Amino acid sequence: MMQLYKALRLTHIIAGLATAGHASSTTSTLPKREPCIVPANGFEAIDDSPAINSALQTCGDGGTIILPSSSTYSIHTPINFSPCKNCDVQIEGTLLVAPGNWKYWEAQPSVLVLSGVTGARIRSLTGSGLIDGNAVDWYTNRWDSGFLTTRTLIDITDGSSAISIDNLAIRNPMQRFVRAQRHSRDLSFSRLRLTAEQQWGRYPRNEVDVAGIELGETTHVSIADSSIEFHARASHAGTVGVCVPLDIGTHDVHVRNLTCKGAWSGVVVALNSMGTIAPTAAQLADTVSNVHVSGLVFEGDTATGFQSYGHNSTMRNITWDGVTVLAGAPANANLCFLKLHSCTPCPPQCWRSLAASVTDVWFKRFRGNVGETPGEGYIFGWPLQNMKPEYHFEDWKNTTAV
Repeated sequence: MMQLYKALRLTHIIAGLATAGHASSTTSTLPKREPCIVPANGFEAIDDSPAINSALQTCGDGGTIILPSSSTYSIHTPINFSPCKNCDVQIEGTLLVAPGNWKYWEAQPSVLVLSGVTGARIRSLTGSGLIDGNAVDWYTNRWDSGFLTTRTLIDITDGSSAISIDNLAIRNPMQRFVRAQRHSRDLSFSRLRLTAEQQWGRYPRNEVDVAGIELGETTHVSIADSSIEFHARASHAGTVGVCVPLDIGTHDVHVRNLTCKGAWSGVVVALNSMGTIAPTAAQLADTVSNVHVSGLVFEGDTATGFQSYGHNSTMRNITWDGVTVLAGAPANANLCFLKLHSCTPCPPQCWRSLAASVTDVWFKRFRGNVGETPGEGYIFGWPLQNMKPEYHFEDWKNTTAV
């Protein structure tokens, strides 16, 4: 690749010299900026993160960083994307989190840290790129390994914007594949293949131990053409986690063509899934809004709806349109139930005291194992005493799911 680049560059320079004498030529030829190609040490015991961080420092401002397909990078410390400004990080090889140092990672915000970053593309041109959290031995060590925690593989935070992650395989994080939070915006996730293996399965204290793409306090987000699969250990079975939980402060989200399998929940509003957002008055007045989900294929426990830990909130203009249910319930709306972080799953007296506003919520064009279209005014679960959610249902057909 580099030889071809040099040959093309030489041809371009010669052509430029041939026309340099013409008085009418006012355009000068600028050399193309060389990418930073990061070599791997080749030893699991040697940390490759410093070399990657050095490349981000050198080429992060408008440049390209390449991790070649022939390389496996052993990651012992976080990769810091803060030098990135309109950078292009091409992961063709494998980022492999070094095993056995989970106490260290428990104290870190994430493995890939994008804090206050403006403009970053993280992608694989060939589709061979892999980010491997390598955490199977961590979350199979104890059934309550996720107790009171949400450890993250990729964290987009602190007002980051114009971030895209494309055409990568990501597997086996400690708990979260991707988390976007703290007023980040203009985010795109496409052609991703997320897989968690050998999970404990459903257990008493936590149904949200692992999450695919978790959003909270984020705006303008696109998730497209991706798959998320959770696999419990054969000895435990059961569903695991949530593919796309939407927490407080999430607005203008479009999810298109997503396959979600093995999950407790698919694409759902899950207030307090992060467990870190203390809602402001403004967020209580506009908590989750303008969400559109289409082309969702689901197999698990509950495909769509609300699984929230009892917040007075305002949720509006949320639509699931085009959902195929292979197995599980097509929809649910538990505004007072979320079993996670060891919290009591149903806050005491929530059904009597909750005063949330839920309006303009649509469940359209459901197919597969869905039953008949619920009637207008249908209420999920127990009736709430201080509110009447506004749910609409349209065009459900119980078909043989393919």
